[in-house]
Amino acid sequence: MNSVTLNGIRIPSAEGDNRNVQMDLIPADMIQTIEVSKDFGSDNVNGEWANAFEFNTGEEDEDGEPILEEADVDPYTNLTEQRTYLVQRIRRSFSANMDYNFNPDNTIFLKTMYNWRDDRENRYVLEQEILDAEDFGIDDFTITNGVPTRFPAQIVRETKAGLDDNRSKNRRLEDQRMQDYNLGGDYLFGSLKMDWMGSYAKASEERLNERYAVFASEYSVINDNSNTKFPLMIAEIPADADNLDGFEYDEITHENQYTAEEDTGLLFYILGFVSPS
Repeated sequence: MNSVTLNGIRIPSAEGDNRNVQMDLIPADMIQTIEVSKDFGSDNVNGEWANAFEFNTGEEDEDGEPILEEADVDPYTNLTEQRTYLVQRIRRSFSANMDYNFNPDNTIFLKTMYNWRDDRENRYVLEQEILDAEDFGIDDFTITNGVPTRFPAQIVRETKAGLDDNRSKNRRLEDQRMQDYNLGGDYLFGSLKMDWMGSYAKASEERLNERYAVFASEYSVINDNSNTKFPLMIAEIPADADNLDGFEYDEITHENQYTAEEDTGLLFYILGFVSPS
């Protein structure tokens, strides 16, 4: 439920799932002051914790389903992600402000701003997640002082990119634009003051030909939770991580996204003054 206003008028968002406006879209030299009334933050630590640990006993029930046994463990990371981002951002901004004084008591003004940003990004992900309990047995893991320190995991390598053309440059291209126009006036009629302002704003985000390629493998990992702020999983046999031929093609996705929002407004008010006797 966040929102951003510019010169008192709400700015629409180009994001598809929230109302945030990315302030780095607007160059710093075009903003005089920023007032934060409600902030939005995130902690980009990619890891999931669990306090349950099950494994396959090697036996089956009467329905032929594997019988699982649960081990008593302390919280541990059952999934970690390592991400590398290669980002290029190009900003273009235009602004024009005009006002005209008919006389000392009557003024009309126009304020405009246009911002356009290209965000090119390649992302590389290494995701490691413990296998489902039915897929490993008692000899496949180690629990040390109540923490699982070795277990088999599914390993996923994912790349995010785009088309290899002059505009995308083989990266995901996020084309984000925001425009804002305000027309208003101030008038003084004797003891009455009238102010009005009309506004139009639009924000859009276009992400064409966004591609995700996924390759997967399975091998045993060492799970190091000694530093809870920086959990780490590494291959028990280093050659497993380096053997790219051991990763199988899993899936590829191709996405096109376009999000836009428009906002119009009209402010009008009259103030009365009483002259002192």
